[in-house]
Amino acid sequence: MKIKSIVYFIVISAISIQLPAATLTDNFNNGISSTYWKIYSVQVDAVANNIPGGAVGAPWTISNSSGSVEISKPADTDYSTPLNHLNAGLQSYFTIDGDFSVFIDFNLINFPAQDPHGWNEAGLRVSRKNVNDPLYGYEDNFMCLRFSVDMVEGASNLHPYTIGVKSDSTKQGKLGITRHGNLMSAWIDRGSGAIRLGSIANDKFLGAMDLQIAASQGCNYPLGRPHTALDAPFDNLTVTAETIVIPEPASMLLLGLGGLLLSRRKK
Repeated sequence: MKIKSIVYFIVISAISIQLPAATLTDNFNNGISSTYWKIYSVQVDAVANNIPGGAVGAPWTISNSSGSVEISKPADTDYSTPLNHLNAGLQSYFTIDGDFSVFIDFNLINFPAQDPHGWNEAGLRVSRKNVNDPLYGYEDNFMCLRFSVDMVEGASNLHPYTIGVKSDSTKQGKLGITRHGNLMSAWIDRGSGAIRLGSIANDKFLGAMDLQIAASQGCNYPLGRPHTALDAPFDNLTVTAETIVIPEPASMLLLGLGGLLLSRRKK
């Protein structure tokens, strides 16, 4: 008896985006998948270059001891590097393309207000490598962020940079990013449905993008950054896209719009 499996990947660009697309979910109950995610920690000097690692005496911890992704750091007294942005979290190995939506639960259990030096933030970011800048790996990116100054906003590294800001003291809910064509939108769901914060259209957002789940402490130049403790759990990620590509070691799994898996058994 022989068992033969045939896998067909069909991508039909003319089909309406209302039809079922590829979906990736991760509830982190079984740990942080090394197939999906790279854990990272970065210290970015406001003047110089990126420095791997965190601030002296203030290491980041990325764990899932409670079944969610907890991005945290203790309070620190490192005033020797005041002009640094600190950020850490998960960077996706997979990429998403076409129209997509990304939503994730957040629960900011320890998220102090900003001090004169800067601010804490946590949220989602999608990034596209700039092919015209391969040397420095410059990325065009779009974010949905929850700030410690009781705000939530969409943001981008492209003009107008800030895309919709709302006063928000919610510590639990969902953050989201969607793309329709070249239109990027940021969303928040406080429990009664997703509300759009704002949108920006730019062709630089077209193409395959990766995803970051991150927390950071921002530098209020020239005063420096905050030195507070931070604990920002995330959970129940849902990604829906026309195409999701997961590279090796997952055997280049391609989930395409209209993708069909057929198995045929022969005796």
